[in-house]
Amino acid sequence: MVFADVVGSTALAEDLDPEDGRANTWQVERSLSLLAAYGRVPAGVPRLDAAITYAERRGLRPLPAQLLRLRSRATGSVDEARRAHQLLRACAMRADAALAAVEMASLGDASELVEARAELERVDDVRGPAAIGA
Repeated sequence: MVFADVVGSTALAEDLDPEDGRANTWQVERSLSLLAAYGRVPAGVPRLDAAITYAERRGLRPLPAQLLRLRSRATGSVDEARRAHQLLRACAMRADAALAAVEMASLGDASELVEARAELERVDDVRGPAAIGA
């Protein structure tokens, strides 16, 4: 299973691909978000690429965005962080988009940092901006 490799949990992967056909994408997405927020990239780029393709083909929004956050951490790509930010904004996931914007800033693109800081302050998250001294 692709997601077992990424999230390090067969149980989470089974939530995404259960035998009965019902997916619990929320639990998997939240786990990926936490991994990205704490900079824990539990899989290599090829596995992340496979998971991104898997999620995109199945329309499992916002999983590709969280996976792109992980991929940007693994590769240092501001473009991938930017794409994750855009996807999260399109999903109306403002706090996660703000974290992606902080990650963008840590990679050299601070274009969304002012808005991100305001959103993170709104939800009482001081860790995000502090991570880059914003």
